[in-house]
Amino acid sequence: MAQIVNITQAAKLTGLSTYALRKGAKEGRFPHLRTTENGKILFDLELLAQTLATEAMSSIKQTK
Repeated sequence: MAQIVNITQAAKLTGLSTYALRKGAKEGRFPHLRTTENGKILFDLELLAQTLATEAMSSIKQTK
């Protein structure tokens, strides 16, 4: 079952700032849910971790 966390919890668990998570969500980089149109941002922790891993691997490939 998915572990849904708020932005503060996601920041603590990933080491990213709430600003970086909010910006990534707004840009469509990070999968997220909103409680209302301008409400809280929620993340599925597993999907977020997969997205971050994919971005990291992409970054490594670009530097080679």
